[in-house]
Amino acid sequence: AVTLYALLLSPFIILNSCKNACEEKDFEDTANYLEQMLYSFKRIPKILTSLEDAALVFPEGKMHKVIQSAVHKIQNETEEGNLYHAAFQDIEDSYSCRRLIQTHEFLVKAEEIGGDFSNALHILLLDRQLWVERVYELAQQRRNIRRNIFISLLLSAGICKISMIMLPKEFMALDHPLSQSMTAAYMISGITIWFWGQKK
Repeated sequence: AVTLYALLLSPFIILNSCKNACEEKDFEDTANYLEQMLYSFKRIPKILTSLEDAALVFPEGKMHKVIQSAVHKIQNETEEGNLYHAAFQDIEDSYSCRRLIQTHEFLVKAEEIGGDFSNALHILLLDRQLWVERVYELAQQRRNIRRNIFISLLLSAGICKISMIMLPKEFMALDHPLSQSMTAAYMISGITIWFWGQKK
C-alpha cells in the first residue's frame, strides 16, 4: 500500500520539483534582465540598444527568444500604436512580474520625454538589489522549513522504532493486521506531510 501510494504520488513530486526549478530560473532571468537593461540604458538611453545588450547576456533560452521578438518588433515597426509597449508585451507575458512592467514603463517615458533621469534610475537599481536580496532570503527560509519537516519526520519515525524495540516480546504484535494497517497509515501520512511541505 505504501509503495503504491508513493508511486501514485511520484509524478506530482516530479512535477512540483520541475515547477520550482522553472520559477527559480525565471526569477534569476528577470533579475539579470532588469539589471542589464537599467545599466545599458544608463550608458546609452535607447531601449533598442538596451535590448540588444540584454540579448547578449541570454544567448539562448526563453528570455533570449522574447528579447529577440521585442528587438524584431522595434526594428521592423510591425506594431501599430505604442511601439515600445507592444515590443515589451511578450517579455511581460512570459515573465509575470510587477517590477518588470514598472521598469519598462520607466524606460519608455525616459526615452520619450528625455531629461535627467539618473536619480530615478539609481532608485530602480537599488530597488532591484533589495528585491533580489529579499527573495533569496525567503528562498533560504523555505529550504530551512523543508529540511526541518524532513528531520521531524525522521525523528518521529525513530521514536516509533525505539518504542517498538523497548516493548517486551510478549507485547510485540507487529504481524497483527491492526499494527500493519496503522504502520502503513503512519508511513503514508509521513509521505503526504513531506510532499505538502515541498509543495507549499
